[in-house]
Amino acid sequence: MEISVIIYIKDVFMKLSKFFLNLQYLQRSSCLAVILLAVLLSACSQNSMLYHDAKREKKAGEYEKAYFHVVESLIMKPSNAKAQELLKEVYPMALGNREDNLRRILASNDGDRFDRAVVEYTALEKMNIAAKKLPTLRHPKTQIPLRITIPDYSQELNQAKLNAAEYHYQKGIQFGMIANDPQMQRDAAKEFKFALGFVDDYKDAQMYYQESRQRGVRRLAILPFENHYGQSGRYVGIESMFADLIISGIHRDQDSMEFLEIITRDKINTIIHEQELLVSGLFDESSVTNVGSLLGAHEILTGKISQILYSPLKTNRIRNVETKSIKTGEEEYENSVGEMKTRDVFDDVSCEYYTLTKSSKIVLAGSYSIIDVATGKIQKQYSLYEEVPFSASWTIQGEGDARALSNETLAKIKRGEPASVSEHELLNTAINRLATGIVGELKNYLK
Repeated sequence: MEISVIIYIKDVFMKLSKFFLNLQYLQRSSCLAVILLAVLLSACSQNSMLYHDAKREKKAGEYEKAYFHVVESLIMKPSNAKAQELLKEVYPMALGNREDNLRRILASNDGDRFDRAVVEYTALEKMNIAAKKLPTLRHPKTQIPLRITIPDYSQELNQAKLNAAEYHYQKGIQFGMIANDPQMQRDAAKEFKFALGFVDDYKDAQMYYQESRQRGVRRLAILPFENHYGQSGRYVGIESMFADLIISGIHRDQDSMEFLEIITRDKINTIIHEQELLVSGLFDESSVTNVGSLLGAHEILTGKISQILYSPLKTNRIRNVETKSIKTGEEEYENSVGEMKTRDVFDDVSCEYYTLTKSSKIVLAGSYSIIDVATGKIQKQYSLYEEVPFSASWTIQGEGDARALSNETLAKIKRGEPASVSEHELLNTAINRLATGIVGELKNYLK
């Protein structure tokens, strides 16, 4: 008897296990089917979008864009007969436009014709690469094959790159011969860099680039700003903060730093200390040449802070009142047929609330100049002005019945008073904005 029961229980257990395993399989299969369906729908949608983009671009005369989009569409769905027809229409137009451009470019005597030829050959190579990705295309009804042939311009592209590199290399050699002109040396370095952009390690362009760049480097000293407001201790340190922010901003731009060497603050401080110069007396015409020579600078950027106006935090208050009719109780009354009934009693209640606005502001003004060390003349002069306001509002409840207040007003009261912005924070914002502006102007000047 016991053995029979054990066998029965075992049999039930095995059947239940199979049932749950089958259930899990069905669940997994259903999930997989949903995922596959979603992927297919997404692919169909993307394919349709690519095709319609290509149609719109063809209509606009943008045949090359249409070519790439219809190729993508056919990679996803090779049997799309409409996309095949569109490809047959746009690919000869896209190819013809580029080949016409090439004929005009190569027939000209422009010095940069090979640069422009590289652009055209590169575009044709991209079209060729896209065509190679296409699967075998056959019309879904006639089964007639569709073949797209883009000529292989790889050899012409390589030759155009060599020609362009040689053109810029020779220009670099010509500019580099004028050794006593820093601007010509910078132009020479740019030409050698162009040559290397077309062909890596072209001849000895890398060596000439480094030599020309070094001869064309401009050494710039960015001095601490003159700051009379720091003498009281209230705004001490912002003169160096300006210089540091300008230096870090320029350093982040690799293009600006290519021909620029910024003299370190340590060296500047050493010279100031050794020469016993006051920062406020550095920048008169009689001393700038001497200071620049001691620093080994070509140019000096100097500035002064002429105004710092802080409007302390003040708070304005506006009183508001909301009134609402609310239920205050119930009363009995006799209706028209003499029956006693109960009805709600309403009264108007009011509650006041206050909208408070706190505000402050800082204004920072000044100027800066870029001075040529060799001549002592001001090359550029700029004015500085930045106004940074702060304003924040909040709501508090006044006297009265809070039930009169709307949900919107109650939500404002619940938010409470926002944090204030300190004078120091406003000043930092103004200095950062001004320093960013100086960096932008300095980049343009250095181009």
